[in-house]
Amino acid sequence: MPASLLGESVTLTITHYDFSTGQRIQIYQATETVVSGAEFSGTVNYVGSTMVGSETWTRNETFYFTADVSSNQFAYTYDGSANTYAPSGLRFTFSSLADESVGSISSVTEVSGTDDGVFSSPAPYLSGNDVVMTPAPMGGGVSGSQVAQATLVEPNSPPSLGGTPANATVTEDVATSVNLSAYAVSDADGDQLTLTLAVNRGSIAATDGNGTTAEGVTIAGSGTTSMTLRGSATALNAFLDDTSRVLFTTAANDTAPATLTVTPNDGLVNGTADTVTLNVTPVNDEPTLTATGSDPTF
Repeated sequence: MPASLLGESVTLTITHYDFSTGQRIQIYQATETVVSGAEFSGTVNYVGSTMVGSETWTRNETFYFTADVSSNQFAYTYDGSANTYAPSGLRFTFSSLADESVGSISSVTEVSGTDDGVFSSPAPYLSGNDVVMTPAPMGGGVSGSQVAQATLVEPNSPPSLGGTPANATVTEDVATSVNLSAYAVSDADGDQLTLTLAVNRGSIAATDGNGTTAEGVTIAGSGTTSMTLRGSATALNAFLDDTSRVLFTTAANDTAPATLTVTPNDGLVNGTADTVTLNVTPVNDEPTLTATGSDPTF
């Protein structure tokens, strides 16, 4: 489903710019859940200074407003018919995404706007994920409305390994294949993925070496303690389904168990990592002769 603001917690903040202090003053703030119908309404009083010609005058006036948020639109109306002068840069800021049902807002554009007076409202704009809408000055009894449409980005879903392979048995000092075919790598967003295969001892490698395979998997770090496989979920699954492609080699004469950690990443976040224990089968090493002067020992 497309991203939607319905059910999202949205905060509306109304401010005005006070010329005497040079500060933007908050005169209203409330948080509501987006439903059908107007979420916000009320009468707001503002006290401060405004410009009258070239002079700064102190004002104490009120206006009535309503504000509504739909699945992808922000709207307000205001009644400044009783106002004598403009409230010095009134600004409505709709702050959203508190519930993370929307990943981000990529753009906002004006759908409609009307002002009952000589001024028109500036175009809405984004400040981070806040939608900022600035009504026209309300001096001289100006009232109006504006509707802005937001382009919403769905939240990112982390990738998944989708399975857990059995622990493996490898042979000391021998490059041994590790069966990772139990993974069913997936990503709901269809992103290119990176799998990091890291071992705490020994080395991990691919039979293909570094580079890009026929399936479209790009391999880096083969033969080290940390190898990456990058490609689509389909390509990665095809690579891992071939149980001969991933090799583990112990350090020389090391028979301690190793841990292989596999971590998926979609370019934004890691998915849940998985571990596979690699138990080592020792090999019978040939005896060596060490001689010290005239006292040889086995």
